[in-house]
Amino acid sequence: AIKPVSITLLSCIFLKEACGVMEILNLLLVISGLFLVVQPSVIFGSNEQEYTSHMLYTAFGLLLANAQGGVISVIIRYLRDMHWAPLSISTRIFGLLEMFTVCLSMGLFCIPECGFERLSIMVLAAIALVVQVLCIMALRFEEAMLWDLWTMRQV
Repeated sequence: AIKPVSITLLSCIFLKEACGVMEILNLLLVISGLFLVVQPSVIFGSNEQEYTSHMLYTAFGLLLANAQGGVISVIIRYLRDMHWAPLSISTRIFGLLEMFTVCLSMGLFCIPECGFERLSIMVLAAIALVVQVLCIMALRFEEAMLWDLWTMRQV
């Protein structure tokens, strides 16, 4: 949920998109929703649930990935006059390098042995590429904040 916050703030600052009362209200609702879901012990007091280090790494990774997604969306919106292919390739290469670095640091490399699992991974990659190309093309025509609100509504 940090992605809409980062997209809204960055698009207002760098793209000079409108930042009115509704955008500020949206930011406040998203941030308050985060606090209600996460319920940090600093604000809500301690609870019985212990967080493992793996859970904290996962939460931190998701936070960074969503913030990075917000930055990438604003950059793509800024470069909207470019063709979709170099934008798609550059974001895929960046994501691949990021994934390789994380997997290398955690020692989590594995290749599925079964042919069906390999085929499933290839189909998933093809679907992700189509989705990314469509998102890049949508950012050419719509403000970054409105595009992100629409994609968050679809989830």
